[in-house]
Amino acid sequence: MEHKSISILKGITREQLLGNYSKLSSFVVLYILVRFTLMTLIQQIKIYSIVIELLTGLIFSVFIGIFTVGFIRVCILVIHGKSATVKDFFYVISHDPDKVVIIAAIGWFFSELPYIPLIMGERMGDYSGMTKGTLTLVCYLLFAVFFIIYFIAYIMLSQCYYLYLDRPEYGALQIVNTSITMMQKHKLRYFYLVFNIIGMLVLAVLTLGIGMIWIMPQMHVLMINFYQDLIGG
Repeated sequence: MEHKSISILKGITREQLLGNYSKLSSFVVLYILVRFTLMTLIQQIKIYSIVIELLTGLIFSVFIGIFTVGFIRVCILVIHGKSATVKDFFYVISHDPDKVVIIAAIGWFFSELPYIPLIMGERMGDYSGMTKGTLTLVCYLLFAVFFIIYFIAYIMLSQCYYLYLDRPEYGALQIVNTSITMMQKHKLRYFYLVFNIIGMLVLAVLTLGIGMIWIMPQMHVLMINFYQDLIGG
């Protein structure tokens, strides 16, 4: 099956969003407020150990996953000419939230991998006998290796949330395995997609975050269209 280029998908995304930005703007603000509130609450937790730090990071990732899926659902409804409500934003809470929890936890695990060498660096120095300079070099080399592993895992798991919404009959592990299978031959295409999204985020920074009202819908609808293209939709 011949797949559309990212440029074509971007064009489709722009067409779908014409006249719909106002419908999505309130949900963008809601998502940002929820994310900011979660970050504020997490920062209030006193970190006494690495375990507590990891647990708070996991909890944050799970909640962000839940609300990201909600925003994706809202985008899907809007670009298909349907009305979306706050209930759709909180869709996951009443529709097998355990699946999203598992998917988000798996993603969180890989996202934490690169930081293990940096966290353990000082303790490694006490036992390895390496000089501080050598230890620092080893830690950053390991960080680079683990970051590559994380990024590959991120790409392979990238379709999980769309599968959750599109295939409610699938279990969490079936969703994960299906995403990995779907992305086997599309890693470079998705890398180029991510490259385009990074460009959008740079624009958001240049507009002091105000541009997120337009950029966030573009990002998510573009990724929705990528999924639709993968399944031949």
